Amino acid sequence: MSSLLIACTDNKATQTAVLQGIAKQSEMKSYAFEGSADIKLGDGLVPSTDLVTQTFFNVFKESTIKWNGVTNYDPVAFEADINVTPKGGTEGFNIPVLIKDNKLYFHMPAINKENQFYSIDLAAAGSQASGTVKPEGLKNATSVFSSFVKSITSAVDPKYFQEEKEAAKLKDGSSAKAYTIEINDKNEKAINDMLNSKSGELYDSLKTSGILSNEQADKLKSQNQLKFTVQAPSKLRFVIDDKGFIREQTTELNLAFTGADGAVNKHSLTMNQQFNDINAAPAFKKEIPKDVKSFEDVLKLLNPAKK
Repeated sequence: MSSLLIACTDNKATQTAVLQGIAKQSEMKSYAFEGSADIKLGDGLVPSTDLVTQTFFNVFKESTIKWNGVTNYDPVAFEADINVTPKGGTEGFNIPVLIKDNKLYFHMPAINKENQFYSIDLAAAGSQASGTVKPEGLKNATSVFSSFVKSITSAVDPKYFQEEKEAAKLKDGSSAKAYTIEINDKNEKAINDMLNSKSGELYDSLKTSGILSNEQADKLKSQNQLKFTVQAPSKLRFVIDDKGFIREQTTELNLAFTGADGAVNKHSLTMNQQFNDINAAPAFKKEIPKDVKSFEDVLKLLNPAKK
């Protein structure tokens, strides 16, 4: 890797370029996206008594996921096709997703009938005291994420930033600059200390933006049952175009979670995400499905209210 990095890099300038790219993401009002991820998750991340969460988790915990779609923030609209191939599988299954008019629609193979979709009313969910998603939170998601990543990245010592020597090629054929942050044995502890000191900021941002309710955010912030550390080797890579937008982001993370019982479980994630047609009003193709079942009714059957 060292041979691909610019010798005598001005690390502070490199860090500034990455920070500016992260901040620029909040200006993305619409875009097309595509990406993929290889996931290997251990135990201890979800409660074993939560049947719905555990079922979904088991599908994704060791898998390869690919996705593509478009999104818009005003009005809020989102569509994507997600392909999941579990470990050991030869063929993946597709999950189409659509958000339109404050409702989320998704199709789960082997659960839904052909052309049948589940739906979640985001406005109704967000109006509940413990609601999971508020519609306005979807608009704020990118800016909140950018703000949090910026606060973390600004706290990382500039010496950990490098600019790649070779220009990166984007999907449209244009060139862009690529920057990396590598986590190794020398900086692992310092970065984890910094991450722990910043963790509370994420929950506060999610609360003020409307992505999480006050109750949810405060509960997450106060819980100390799980502790995670980033382990070497891990790496973040940002490809930034001549307008300052991050057009590609690659994340290679090795994580260790320590549960309340002291057990340590290892997890790994390699993810690449690309953004195109930024603020160019990409076309939406999916229509609101005709055969729809309320997902809230499914949850009631699986988790009946206690008397």
